[in-house]
Parts: sequence; C-alpha cells; structure tokens
Amino acid sequence: MPQLLIMQVLGEGTPLSNAQVARRTFVSAQAAHVASEDLLDAGLIQKVEHPSNRRVRLVQLTEVGWSVLADCTADLVAREERLRTVLGADLGDSLTELLDRAAEILAGGYFGDAEAEAVAVAARRRPAQGRVNPGP
Repeated sequence: MPQLLIMQVLGEGTPLSNAQVARRTFVSAQAAHVASEDLLDAGLIQKVEHPSNRRVRLVQLTEVGWSVLADCTADLVAREERLRTVLGADLGDSLTELLDRAAEILAGGYFGDAEAEAVAVAARRRPAQGRVNPGP
C-alpha cells in the first residue's frame, strides 16, 4: 500500500524529495525510504536532480511507473464501481456492517483464502541485512 500511495502522489507530476513523499503519504521517512527503494529497484521511479539544491535528491515516476500507475488506477476504479453496484443504496445500519459487506464483495483478495494471503505475505518479507537464515 505505501508503494501505491507513493506512486499516486508522484502521479501528480511533480518530483518530490523523500521527506516530501513521507509527509504526503503519512508514513515515517524511514518507511517512505524503504518503499521508495523497492520502487527504484523495480524501475517504477527514478532519482532526479533538484533544480536549485544539489544536496536534495528527488524522485519521479518512470515511463514504466506511469504505465503501472495507470493499470492500478483502472483496477481500483473497477473495484470501486463493482462495490458501488453491489452495495446499492442500502448501506446498512453501521460502518462495521458496511465494511463487512464490502470485504465480502471484494473477496477477490485474501478474505478467507489463507494460502493466497500466505503467499502475498512471504513475497513482502525481506530478509534482514546481514542475517543468515538458519537451516532446518
């Protein structure tokens, strides 16, 4: 999620510093740095020079990043439309009820699918630097 938020903020078209990215996405500078490094490694963002301060490095979307952001945005819009269509006008009596219904409707994710969730969690985990995983 932090990576998508960073891409959405950069999708406004203005290169930003890591500190600006952190503030705009409501995460710590460290979390923004980690998410940005993943995006850099994936070729979705790139570092660029600041126009007036050589010490500040900015990031912006690459062409691939713009394409991925467009795909993600289209997917989000489709999910929102699906949710809006299925929910209809009767939103229930409480936010909890509404969120439960929304989770059931959008169950294409992990809801109730422990195996898919485990695969996604494993893909997100990064080994700690300098640590060797012990063998069996």
